[in-house]
Amino acid sequence: MTRKGIITNTSHGLFANFVTLCTCFSITHASVDSILDYASSELGPFLGAHAGFLLYVFYTFSSLIIAKPIVSIFGQKVGIMFGLLCLLFYVICFYISILLREYSVPVFLFGASVCGVGAGVAWTAQSSYYSKNADLYAASGGFSQSDTNSNFAAVFAFIYLGFEAFTKVCSLST
Repeated sequence: MTRKGIITNTSHGLFANFVTLCTCFSITHASVDSILDYASSELGPFLGAHAGFLLYVFYTFSSLIIAKPIVSIFGQKVGIMFGLLCLLFYVICFYISILLREYSVPVFLFGASVCGVGAGVAWTAQSSYYSKNADLYAASGGFSQSDTNSNFAAVFAFIYLGFEAFTKVCSLST
């Protein structure tokens, strides 16, 4: 059911919200993973390796230090949106680096660093959103919490791994 374009807290609406989140999260994350695959071949092994290193250093830093405060202050939805926008920024920086080779090193390294920060926030916020949505879904439909968590995990894994596998197969054809 919708009211003024907003899905209400029915079990159907909550599940639709969850599937939408899984799809958007998975598409964005699969795009980043495909860039990690392409970076060394398109921009050279030095830049590809250093960008991957920075991405994971900033991801670790973000996960350990800044993700929880950001999600606590701004909430899960803002955390997810911030994280996914940072991941999108990385994808854009990759394309800018290909188009403007003379700026590829600073642009791509900066994009990888921003992506790492965003990934830490996105995964933390996604986990919190997942738990809250599963709780509301179980309560709204009278489902068991254990079954809901299992079913939501299966849906997330199917969508997430499906997009990951799709981008991997696409990278094989180039």
